[in-house]
Amino acid sequence: LAAIEMELKQIDHDGDVEHVEHFQEPWRLFGYPTVQINMMSRHSIFTTSVIDASGYRKQYLKVKSQTNTPMGEGRQLVEMTIHTPRLLTSMSGKAVIASKSSDVYADRIKLLKENQKQLSETLEEELASQRLEEKEVGACQQEEQHTVRRHKIAIEMRDFIKMPWTCETYRTMRPFYDEVKAGQKKLSTKDLLQRFQRLWLENVPEYAHLVEEAVDVM
Repeated sequence: LAAIEMELKQIDHDGDVEHVEHFQEPWRLFGYPTVQINMMSRHSIFTTSVIDASGYRKQYLKVKSQTNTPMGEGRQLVEMTIHTPRLLTSMSGKAVIASKSSDVYADRIKLLKENQKQLSETLEEELASQRLEEKEVGACQQEEQHTVRRHKIAIEMRDFIKMPWTCETYRTMRPFYDEVKAGQKKLSTKDLLQRFQRLWLENVPEYAHLVEEAVDVM
């Protein structure tokens, strides 16, 4: 993509692409210095100009005649007759035929832009696929961390249940057992474990450090 963008920057603009022909003729005692210049345009749309480089204070250089002949593919053969209609005056200069770069390289620019679009779409698809893979990896890592935390809480809960309880611990956990004994609403095993876990973590100070990372054991 960087190479395509660089090439487009170099050719996709309205600056001129020039074809230059230099000419020089000495002065003559009889007649005027005259040259015939043949140049091929790079595009059907073009401009021509003649620049006098003789060094005189006044420009004497003139285009005597110009003929444009279509040559196919939008190009034209430009035939110019240039002279200096002044005796004892030498002639020096250049003929320039110019077309816009964006016109000259239109086909190349079109191809580059098509390739640029195709590459951009391919790159976007690859990035989307990569983002999806990263999301899936992140989800797997998150699930793994969740499993580790659940296992840790389950072990801590098991050890808590198996350990000898103090009177204070019994008083703390009594609301759970009162609710179970009352039996006003039949609770599933999952509900029983979740209620026990919440009461245990929120009210037994020794396990307060587990609250932030706690997940339901079931």
